[in-house]
Amino acid sequence: MKMWTRCLRLLVDAGFEPGGTTMVELGPGDTLGLGLSAMLYGIAHYTGLDAVPYARDFQPQPFLDALGKVPITIEAPRFVRRVTGTAYENLRQDLLHRLHYVAPWKPRDVAPETADLVLSCGVLLHMEDLASIYRTTYEWLKPGGYACHWIPFTAMFLSPHWNGHWAYSDLEWRIAQGRRPYFLNRQPMSAHVQAAKDVGFDVLTTQAIPATGGLPLSDLAPRFQQMETSALTTRQVRLVLRRPVG
Repeated sequence: MKMWTRCLRLLVDAGFEPGGTTMVELGPGDTLGLGLSAMLYGIAHYTGLDAVPYARDFQPQPFLDALGKVPITIEAPRFVRRVTGTAYENLRQDLLHRLHYVAPWKPRDVAPETADLVLSCGVLLHMEDLASIYRTTYEWLKPGGYACHWIPFTAMFLSPHWNGHWAYSDLEWRIAQGRRPYFLNRQPMSAHVQAAKDVGFDVLTTQAIPATGGLPLSDLAPRFQQMETSALTTRQVRLVLRRPVG
């Protein structure tokens, strides 16, 4: 719930209104909790897309009921309020017709220009072809539609240092990846912003979270020593994008 309301604040500040809209989420994982939270705040139709069917056996109804009882600890922005009463009962009854899950997914699983919002949390750091994923999400969105992505740039479990993934040589990185179906792409914030702009997105919000500590520049692999200072000191970012109307 907190993740959704944080995203919602950024989106509403950028002009998005959730009521009656269609949302697509990349990589929901083993629950569709973020999508169900969004539906409690007015999203009418939700589709979750995963590379691996983590949520194949997930039962959304009990989860929705549990979410409905969670106290509101972060107020939604402006006049956006959680659905209650008859609207909530209608959501419960129609849930299985308004919520969809596809895994593994293909770009054609979402029809062009049908989504009002595309959202991801901790997913785009795994996408090797940034140009392709930003182009695909752009095509899914209606003109005037929004995208919101939370993207961390840390080494995760691969190093005790937040930026330790940039210290691996390319050969060492391939060895570390092994046969994993997906891995970190090691792309900095600037690569995401540029990929979004290249396909036509307007970049409305770039909320960067700075990093402290980490390995010194001299300890990074040579190709990562050439990154701009902002990339070298950004631990995560929340991006809000919009497909232009015209």
